[in-house]
Amino acid sequence: MNVKKKNLFVIIFFSFFINFFPVYGENSLYEIAGKEIIYKDDKNLIIASGDAYAKDQFGKEIYADKIIYNKKKLTILTSNKSIYLDDKGNKLEANNFFYDLKLKKIKANGDVNYFSNTKDHFKFSSFEYYEELQRGSGENFSGLMADKSSLEGASAKIDQIKGSLIVNQDKSGKKRNAYTSCEDEKGLTASILERCPDWSITSSKTTHDQNEKMIYHKNVLVNIKNVPVFYTPYFSHPDPSVKRKSGFLPPSIKNF
Repeated sequence: MNVKKKNLFVIIFFSFFINFFPVYGENSLYEIAGKEIIYKDDKNLIIASGDAYAKDQFGKEIYADKIIYNKKKLTILTSNKSIYLDDKGNKLEANNFFYDLKLKKIKANGDVNYFSNTKDHFKFSSFEYYEELQRGSGENFSGLMADKSSLEGASAKIDQIKGSLIVNQDKSGKKRNAYTSCEDEKGLTASILERCPDWSITSSKTTHDQNEKMIYHKNVLVNIKNVPVFYTPYFSHPDPSVKRKSGFLPPSIKNF
C-alpha cells in the first residue's frame, strides 16, 4: 500500500469513527450517528445533529434532527421530528423526547403520535412511556383503534401487555370522553362529534379491554345527531372487532 492510499484509509476510518460513536447506557450499548458530532464536558456530552440516529444492541432506535447524549446522567434529549422504535413493533413520534436510560422512560412532547404493534393510533399533546412495561399515560388524547372505532378524552393510560386503554374526562367534567364506531376517512384530524355526528357516546370514563374485546363506559349519554337522547350510569358493549351474527350485539346497561 503506497503512502497516498494509506493516508486516505486513515482519513476514511477516522471520519467514520467520529460520526458513529458508541455510547454506553445502563445494560445497553448505544451507537450515535449524525452529519455532525460535537463533544463537550470532556466528551461526557455528545451532540449529534443532521439526520441524527441512535441505536442499541436490542434493536431500539431513535431518529431526530438533533440528539444530545449525557453520559454522566444517562439521558438522551432529542429535538425536531423525533421518532422512537422499540424492539416490539411500537412506534412513538413527537417534536422532542427526554429519554431516561436508567428508568427506561421517555417523556414525549408536542404532537405526540403512538402507533402500537396492534395497529392502534393514539395522539397526545404530551406522553410518558415506560418502554420495558409498554405502559404510558398522556394528556389531550384521541385514538383510532385497529377496529376503526374512535375514542377521545382529556387523558388516557395505555398498557400494551394487559391490552387495556383507560380514558378519563377532565377533572372539571367540561371535557367528557367521546366514543363512536362510526368509520371516517378523516381519521384524527377532527373531533368525533365533528366527524361522526350520526351517533356517539360521551362518558366520564371509558375502558377498552382488548383481551375481552369489550368496552365499558361510566356516566353515559347516548347522542344522536349530537343531541343527548339517553342517560345511564353504566354502559358496555363488544368492540367492533367482534363478529356479529345479526349485525348488532345489544349493549349491557346497568342501573345502580
